[in-house]
Amino acid sequence: MYYLYKKTVTITGVNTGIGFHIANFLIVRGFTLYGIGRKTNYLLDNSKSFNFIYADFLKTFSIKNLIIALKASVSINNAGFASLSYLYESTEASLYRQLNVMLTLTFSLASLSYRKLNNDYTSVFINSLASVYPIPFMGTYNICKSGLTGLYRSLDLENKKGGTSYFNFLLGDVKTRFNFKLKSYTPEASFFIKKNKRVCEALDYSIEKAPQPYEIALTIVKHLSTKFYGGEYTVSGFNQKTLTTLGTPLSWAFTKRFLVKYYGI
Repeated sequence: MYYLYKKTVTITGVNTGIGFHIANFLIVRGFTLYGIGRKTNYLLDNSKSFNFIYADFLKTFSIKNLIIALKASVSINNAGFASLSYLYESTEASLYRQLNVMLTLTFSLASLSYRKLNNDYTSVFINSLASVYPIPFMGTYNICKSGLTGLYRSLDLENKKGGTSYFNFLLGDVKTRFNFKLKSYTPEASFFIKKNKRVCEALDYSIEKAPQPYEIALTIVKHLSTKFYGGEYTVSGFNQKTLTTLGTPLSWAFTKRFLVKYYGI
């Protein structure tokens, strides 16, 4: 991580899971870290190198000003959440809220590299394989994650010769409490409730066998240590990595059949 050495890093979503472990690994390596969000983790608070700043993710303007004031050179965009609902039964308010947290905020922070930080900037997207392989009944989440990949590729394409580095990490299942935090907005009387429950069972099974969050976080930090020019990387278990490698040239029809069978819908 020689090229990031002693630079100020901001990270969103540090209270649990991937965000917490990434923050912890960076603190151990001597970085000055600012956690931004609504919740912190007392284990991080014990470090002199970590500073927590409360912020509402829906107020992107105030967070942009905060990054500028800190003169941060690296931003890790990890905040996000998901909900379970048949897409046609989802509300616009739910979609807008997720878009604000996962996409609009990330776009706003990434644009700082050009406008305020003279291209001396590294923007890291903690994304999901759901951007490529959508999870049933998590349509609003899939939309946001697909948008992140589009954002990364557009920025990377347009700034190829600039001093800014962009990373897009496509994460598969991770052994966190992600599945337990999912709120279902599908009514019990809905025609889709049984399929919804089967998706939950498939998620529970795959997450139980998934890598630990610290393993994924360490892989991400290692990539940040060695890949100066950024890039897009899949960070996941063997089966999902294989699927990603094989799935790139395959048609959506083939991918859809696989997903329908996998999730039992």
